[in-house]
Amino acid sequence: MALANVHLRYRLAVTNHGDAPLGPVILAAEMTSPPATTPPATTPPPTALPAPQSQLAERQSLTTLAPGARVEITDELRLPLGLTEAIALGGARMLVPLVRLRVEAGRANQPPLSLRQDYVVGMVEGAAAGHLSPFRLDLGPHIRTDVAAKPVERGFAENALH
Repeated sequence: MALANVHLRYRLAVTNHGDAPLGPVILAAEMTSPPATTPPATTPPPTALPAPQSQLAERQSLTTLAPGARVEITDELRLPLGLTEAIALGGARMLVPLVRLRVEAGRANQPPLSLRQDYVVGMVEGAAAGHLSPFRLDLGPHIRTDVAAKPVERGFAENALH
């Protein structure tokens, strides 16, 4: 059995804190990996990250989100291992997935709200305080539940999406 893909299931909560409906609300995302030269115990600086695709793939959409409404979006991203750069640490091959998210929300008679944020994904177990541990590729297929995400750089917000 060969490990061919990295799968990440995630849940994202979106809340309309405004007094007017939003819509459509679009979630776009991709998963990639930083260059193999990035030290595995650190969060890569934004300049060390691979360039994002010009358009992130649309993953989910909502027709409308009423004022005060909150919705949880669940999805799964897949990353073929052939598209990753493993980080060598001693005799181990490590992977630090990078997830890019973009949420856009339309507004009546106003420019849409847009928020984009990059996250590094890793294991909580065995990590130093405030850090995440990379995934070992040389251990074969396995399922991890002690996974967390840490923002890489401050996302940009045109207007402000809460």
